[in-house]
Amino acid sequence: MNGLIKDVFGEIESGLTHASPRGIATFLFLLDSYKDKAKRDVREVSKIVESLLESLGLAAGTIALREIETFCKYSAFLKVVRYRSLEDEYHQPRTKQIGK
Repeated sequence: MNGLIKDVFGEIESGLTHASPRGIATFLFLLDSYKDKAKRDVREVSKIVESLLESLGLAAGTIALREIETFCKYSAFLKVVRYRSLEDEYHQPRTKQIGK
């Protein structure tokens, strides 16, 4: 969806699309809805971050709002990757698996 909105908006701006006023209004409504949702997401994540920072004894502004906004913007592309700890790798190396 991320690229789709930008593509449609670019077409409307450049006049390549002969969209009806109703279609443009619908698109702008959707665009505003997505922007509002993004702002709500940033506020919610900011509250979580502030709570975590407070629990660690750090100031609320330790992580800038701009960084939280960037994190939220690209969060759809995050992926969890699980590895063994460095301590496990050091004390119990899996040398047989490395050779494969």
